[in-house]
Amino acid sequence: MKKIWSSFSSGGLQFAKTVHDRKTILLINRMSVILTAMMLLFSLLAPILGLWDILLFSIPFGIIFSIIPLLQRNGWILFSKYLFTFSPVLCIFFVCIHNGAQMGDRFFLLTTAMIPLIIFRKKLVMFLLFLFSAFAFLVVEWYQSTHEPLKKLPNELEKQYWYFTVISVFALLYFVIRYFRSDNEDYEKELELKNDLIEEKNKDILSSIHYAKRIQRALLASDTLLQNNLPEYFILYKPKDIVSGDFYWADEIPDGKFILMTGDCTGHGVPGAFMSLLNISIMHEVVIGMNTTRPDKILNIQREAIIMSLNPPGVAERSKDGMDCVVCNFDFKNMKLEFACANNPLWILRDGEMLTFKADKQPIGIHEGDKKDFTLHSFDLRTGDIVYTFTDGFADQFGGPKGKKFKYSQLKETFLSIGNKNLNSQKDILEKTFEEWKGNLEQVDDVLVIGVKIK
Repeated sequence: MKKIWSSFSSGGLQFAKTVHDRKTILLINRMSVILTAMMLLFSLLAPILGLWDILLFSIPFGIIFSIIPLLQRNGWILFSKYLFTFSPVLCIFFVCIHNGAQMGDRFFLLTTAMIPLIIFRKKLVMFLLFLFSAFAFLVVEWYQSTHEPLKKLPNELEKQYWYFTVISVFALLYFVIRYFRSDNEDYEKELELKNDLIEEKNKDILSSIHYAKRIQRALLASDTLLQNNLPEYFILYKPKDIVSGDFYWADEIPDGKFILMTGDCTGHGVPGAFMSLLNISIMHEVVIGMNTTRPDKILNIQREAIIMSLNPPGVAERSKDGMDCVVCNFDFKNMKLEFACANNPLWILRDGEMLTFKADKQPIGIHEGDKKDFTLHSFDLRTGDIVYTFTDGFADQFGGPKGKKFKYSQLKETFLSIGNKNLNSQKDILEKTFEEWKGNLEQVDDVLVIGVKIK
């Protein structure tokens, strides 16, 4: 019996697109089975009680109610909804016309008025179908008050029928309320289990990402390396997510020179972090393994290696991922600076004036246009010069009173206004400026700003 009930109830569930669709299909199927059973009961009692007229309603509407689950099983979901809405109203309407007011059948219209409110989502449809049930109730009230019933039962039988009608109405109302409460409880339990599963998976994912952060931070230039080789510096490093596509890498090379890279890989978060690890690995091989120290040659080799790594032979679609960066070769002994720039510029603050060096408009990776060698820039340093390298995250941050980008022009003005302060103070001011500009808006990208003061 349970399998039969389950089979009738679940017919058409494969067509449910939402939770509401699922609940509606189950309700219509179960109510159709109950109404079919009621029509069958009326059909069996009618001959016993000598009420043959009841068969005029019980048989045709019993057939209609019985085919509704079959229609849903075959995908006629919307048609079944309307059929299930109109059929009970029409059935009760004709029964009321036949029996008269003393039978109490019109109370069933209370339940039929609820049907469109339950199974439909569009407010206009719900309202029109509710009006249909209300109109049927008003017509029945008018007819029963002005006409004699077509069939009058004996007084004792009328009383029993009236009680049966009232009990049936409340039984149906109870079934609907109990069904939705039970179904909601089941859905809430299912939702709670899924939320627990999602939360557990999120913990695992976050744990893995935090471990990846430790690996990424370990591959960045260490504080010890920077302190031993740079006279004075600051690094403002603010990843958008736990891990970052921005990175800085450094290495001490022979003759007292020092290589420093400021990199901005495609993307941020986990994808950007993967790209940063790839670029750090290649940079390590180019500078240390191949002993290449000229910035322009470093970037040329780095570009070829990145393109080959991301586009192996036989790949269906070429990857344009890569990196924008600045590579500096500091020679503090001879007060020289050599550098090369891929899309990101380098600025030098000298005596209150900002000297700007434009970048080559090509990334470390595939790009549209001719591929050219990167330009080598050479610059004679002076004591008091401050070399600034940075990614685009600071300038591209939205905020301020109008929610606009910070922009490079404002970043330059900020550097000029704080140029006479020590670098630790500059870092604090830059961080405060960034947070105040961002306000309650989301950080749009990773942020990396490096300042090196020449002494």
